[in-house]
Amino acid sequence: MYVLRKGSLYYCGETDNLRTRLLQHTRSKGLVHAVAVPVNDKSHARGVEAAAIQEMLDRGFQLWASGDVANVKAISRLGPV
Repeated sequence: MYVLRKGSLYYCGETDNLRTRLLQHTRSKGLVHAVAVPVNDKSHARGVEAAAIQEMLDRGFQLWASGDVANVKAISRLGPV
């Protein structure tokens, strides 16, 4: 799971290949700041991602991907992380 920041916008994501995914983000969105959070497996990554997105929304962070909110709603139905 990772969190990116570019200016005042944030993005949460999960991936099986962090290096490749960060390169993709850098190419498409320019230089970004990144923080990676190691997790046990894809299911755990999705839960942590959903929790991080929800926390960021609750605290008023601006997310750069509108799909992040939909991810929280879909993943949060799975229960606590």
